[in-house]
Amino acid sequence: MLMTQDREQVVSSGLSEGNAFTIAASAKAFEVLSSNLYQNKILAVIREITCNAVDAHTVVDRPISDIQVHLPTYAEPYFSVRDFGPGMSTEEVRNLYTTYFRSTKDQDNTQIGGFGLGSKAPFAVADQFTVTSWHARKKVTFICFKANGLPQIHVVGIEPCGSDDTGLEVKVAAKSAFGSVSVWLNEAKYLFRWWPELPTFNTPVLDDDSTHHPDNVLMESPTWTIYQSLFRSYVIMGNVPYSLDLEAIPGLPEPVKQVLARIFVAVRVPMGSVSISPSRETLSYDATTSQYLVQVL
Repeated sequence: MLMTQDREQVVSSGLSEGNAFTIAASAKAFEVLSSNLYQNKILAVIREITCNAVDAHTVVDRPISDIQVHLPTYAEPYFSVRDFGPGMSTEEVRNLYTTYFRSTKDQDNTQIGGFGLGSKAPFAVADQFTVTSWHARKKVTFICFKANGLPQIHVVGIEPCGSDDTGLEVKVAAKSAFGSVSVWLNEAKYLFRWWPELPTFNTPVLDDDSTHHPDNVLMESPTWTIYQSLFRSYVIMGNVPYSLDLEAIPGLPEPVKQVLARIFVAVRVPMGSVSISPSRETLSYDATTSQYLVQVL
C-alpha cells in the first residue's frame, strides 16, 4: 500500500555539522515493535497474517476463498493461515522476518501491507511461531523465536515438494494468557464481517452474524452502508475496519457531524486514500486524510 505522507520543506543550509537519528537494535525496541505496538494483540495477529495471505493471492490472481484459516479450538489450540501464493525463498523469508520496516508492498496499492511490521505480529501473543514456505520445489520450515528478547529465525526442516506446491503457512500457539477460544472467534468475527469474500475456516465464524442482514441495512450504495445496529461508524480500507472519530476530523461541517452522530455508517475507501497508524488499528488524522474524509463524508 502506498503510504500517504504530509511533508514539510526544511531549509538546512547554513547549519553546523550534525548527526542523523538512528534506531538501536535492542530487546526493548523489538518488544515495542512486536508486542507493545498493538492494543488488541489477538485481533492484530488475525488481521496481519490473513491480510498478508490476501496479498499473496493477489499476486497470483487466486481467490481469497482458497486461503485456509485455522482458528484455535479446545482440541487444537493454535492459529494458522495457509495461503497458496508464490511462496518465498529461504533468503526472502530470512530477510523479511529479521528486518522490521522492510516491505515489498509500500509502493503498490493492490497490496494491503506496507509497513513491514505485520509479519512479526505473532510475537505479540507468543515467544515463538513457525513459518513454512513452499517454493521452487522445496518445502522449508522455519522457527521464529525470541532469545534474550531478541528475535531470531532458523531453518528446522527442508524437504522436496511438487512444482505446483507453492505458498506460505504461519502457525502460532494460542496461549490461554492471551485469550480463550471464544475471544479468538469473536475477534475473527469482528474482522471478517467486512470481507466481501471469506477464506476457508476450520470452524463456523459468521453463521450467526446479522450485520449485513437486510433487516439491519437501512440504506446503501456501492461504497457506503448505513446500519441499524452498529455501535460506531467505520472506514473500511483493504478489508480492514477503522473506527471513525468524528471529533478528530477538522473541517467536517457541523450539519454532517450532527447527522453522522445519529446514524452508523461503514464507508469503503480505495487503498492508500487515508493514512493509518503503524499498528493498523486506527486512522491517522493528518491533513491529507482529514481533507479526504471531509469530502467523502
